[in-house]
Amino acid sequence: MSCCERHSKLLKLCLFCLVPEAMQRVAAANLAVGFEHIRCFFKSVTLQRLIIMVNLSYPGDFRVLKLHGFAISNYYNAVKHAMLYKGLEFEEIYVQPNQSAEMLEISPMGKVPVLETEYGMLTEANIIMEYLDEAYPEKPLYPSDPFAKAKVKQLLKMVELYIESPAHELVPALMGMELPDYKKENANTVLNRGLPALQRLAIFEPYVCGKEISAADIFAYHAIKLSKTLGKVVLKRNIVDEVEGLTAFMRLIDETDIAKKVIADNKAALTKF
Repeated sequence: MSCCERHSKLLKLCLFCLVPEAMQRVAAANLAVGFEHIRCFFKSVTLQRLIIMVNLSYPGDFRVLKLHGFAISNYYNAVKHAMLYKGLEFEEIYVQPNQSAEMLEISPMGKVPVLETEYGMLTEANIIMEYLDEAYPEKPLYPSDPFAKAKVKQLLKMVELYIESPAHELVPALMGMELPDYKKENANTVLNRGLPALQRLAIFEPYVCGKEISAADIFAYHAIKLSKTLGKVVLKRNIVDEVEGLTAFMRLIDETDIAKKVIADNKAALTKF
């Protein structure tokens, strides 16, 4: 579809689907009132919202997945890594987490990443990865066996709740902010339970859940990258050294072309932040 055709469809969508009261007024020959409704609609809606609306209203026109977010986020990087691993074509749309009306329309909590599909928006990294694996089953990131799949989800969630989340509370320290001692103590307390739990759950043969790479590996890799940095800077501890097999696992993923690209993009984004 050409640019002009797409703009034409966008206009028709706005007039006939999104501003029905205005069109009823026009049809009734009350032109002034009708066009005032149309003017008010275009004044209130953003271009980003219009583009999303036209994509969702014309799914046949949808060309490529869009990943909204920014490369500083470990959650964004995990989803991006998974999409690259699966060989999916996608477009990256730069946006930072925020509470604007436009952002909340596509992400209920204003968080990233957001995956834009022909059917609508998805948020939460683990949910996005599960959707991608079902929608695009080539190069699976979850086992077909129900119990094995549940174990992958279990390990991913455990890393998120008991390693990444407590470490994430320390992020302001990387921006030069002073953290109260209780935040450091809380992080240490949870990590002191989470790291041994990872040791008990992970197999490292060579991947965290066995011989095949899974979503748990990709998520854990990016979560632990951030947590390791925060642990060293704020808590003065190297969390990777505290889990036997974790150092070798991180190096294994480090050496992949996909990880090199994602981390290079992350470093480039940090220099501009």
